[in-house]
Amino acid sequence: GAFHCGVEVHGAEWSYSDIEHEPGVALALTGIFVCKPRRCVGHKYVETVHMGETPLGPAEALALVNRMRSEWPSSEYNTFR
Repeated sequence: GAFHCGVEVHGAEWSYSDIEHEPGVALALTGIFVCKPRRCVGHKYVETVHMGETPLGPAEALALVNRMRSEWPSSEYNTFR
């Protein structure tokens, strides 16, 4: 089957998808989205794989993700690539 993957950084789970927005959330052209760790709507949590620690603080990590948003548009998402 297919699997959802997210990266948890400073208490938030970041992911990439072709879903542009959730109900009640303003439309965004980026495919990057955030949710509570292990609580992504529509997915069943199975396993955590520890990937190490980030040297970035919370504000720096958020700034990095915000810079990446334009580079990861939802229109470019491809499940089979």
